[in-house]
Amino acid sequence: MGALLGPDFSAEYLHALALHNATGIAHQHYGRPLDKLTLAERAMVEAEVRTELKQNRYDRRTGVLTVQPLYQDWFKDQTGVWNEYFSNPVRNGGLSVGTISDPTELKQLSAFVAWAAWASVAKRPGTAHSYTNNFPFDPVAGNTPTAAAVLWSALSLLFLLGGTAVVLLAFGKFDYLGWKAKPGVLHPKLLGASVTPGQRATLKYFAIVALLLLAQSLVGGAVAHYRADPGTFYGFDLAAILPSNLLRTWHLQLAIFWLATAYVAGALFLAAALGGGDPAGQKAGIDMLFWALVTVVVGSLLGEWAGLRQLLPKVWF
Repeated sequence: MGALLGPDFSAEYLHALALHNATGIAHQHYGRPLDKLTLAERAMVEAEVRTELKQNRYDRRTGVLTVQPLYQDWFKDQTGVWNEYFSNPVRNGGLSVGTISDPTELKQLSAFVAWAAWASVAKRPGTAHSYTNNFPFDPVAGNTPTAAAVLWSALSLLFLLGGTAVVLLAFGKFDYLGWKAKPGVLHPKLLGASVTPGQRATLKYFAIVALLLLAQSLVGGAVAHYRADPGTFYGFDLAAILPSNLLRTWHLQLAIFWLATAYVAGALFLAAALGGGDPAGQKAGIDMLFWALVTVVVGSLLGEWAGLRQLLPKVWF
């Protein structure tokens, strides 16, 4: 789910499964709950959990993944766990009640998350690590960083910083692209005394930029409120109309929209100054482009809202 509002579902599933297995093994071997074991007993239980989770029992020929009885019972309970998760906006970070309520879809989600969790912990054939190189990190389940992951992470950082330094040195010391000003060369004035019809037509773009920036700020405030108090919005059930996943989508898209609109408007405004006037049909083209932008922005935002509200059955795609 992300954005500090909810967990990585597969990582959460893996950790809960590891604790579930540890609890079952503790009762099976010692007849006591996990928190009542001695340090030595708990270490033995956790070692057995890691060994079990790392086992890869997938048969490529049949496409069947065989699991232990302890896991089967756990898997059957997960549909109910997801149903409870999606029924409580306080717990799930402000999602609408019943975001996923269909029993078949809940079972499919549970199966998908279970498969992702298995792939992140089971050993890849012929290696000592999982299909995801032991990611996510979970020492209880036996997922710790591999030596190769540490090495290549360090090397990638060194190459990034070193490459950036080389580029800055090259363009700071040498004039490859003509970026450096030459003595005695004056750049022409960009803005003249008069404004062309095309430049005047871009003013509405900048008004829209301001409105989009304001909207992004307000949406960002609502997203921040979901982090602090996902259950209510000053006594109002905001999740019923604007759930957190929709506002997070809007928050990112509005940033893209106002930046893109500002760049387009700036380029259109400066084009007339650099070119010494408007080409034929420039104002009409700017007006048409404006309404095309409005259609894209409004259509996208409303389409996402309608899609999340299940108002576009199969047309959403």
